[in-house]
Amino acid sequence: QDTFNFTIQEGPSVTLGVNDPFCEEIIGFNPEISSFGGDIDFWSWALCDTTGAQVLTGTTQDPEFDFSQTGVFEIKVNVSSNECGTVSDAVELIIQENENVIISGFEGFYCQGSGLDTLNAFPLGGEWSGDGITNNELGIFDPSALNPGIYQLSYSVDNGPCSSADTIELEIVS
Repeated sequence: QDTFNFTIQEGPSVTLGVNDPFCEEIIGFNPEISSFGGDIDFWSWALCDTTGAQVLTGTTQDPEFDFSQTGVFEIKVNVSSNECGTVSDAVELIIQENENVIISGFEGFYCQGSGLDTLNAFPLGGEWSGDGITNNELGIFDPSALNPGIYQLSYSVDNGPCSSADTIELEIVS
């Protein structure tokens, strides 16, 4: 009678976690791994664009990616075992474009007794701040509430992981 010794190896497993969106670029980005286990001999990573084309690859358990293109991408990982095959997982990665704030349509000065004015800025949906602002969402400015002098008003937009702001300086004259 022959005796055999053998080992049953656990097959590889991997589950990726959700990655928060980024603004403009990723530097030293390490994809979130929720869990992994089993017999893993090889790691293979790919960052793919919407056509499925690989734009970055990595072959370590903890790759670090640097990338400065905006859009929606897919992170794919394959883990392989020489004995037990290959498994994979994929998650979405969003790299959002930042929109620069532009304040427009003001003269730079107001007379102290002037009436309300609605300030303009792009993109919409931001918040105004500063002395004389009576409605921070609509950009309503009341110069009659201020004494003569120089004032700064700011407009800022938070858009997920991106934020942008601009500041103007204006003068109230008597």
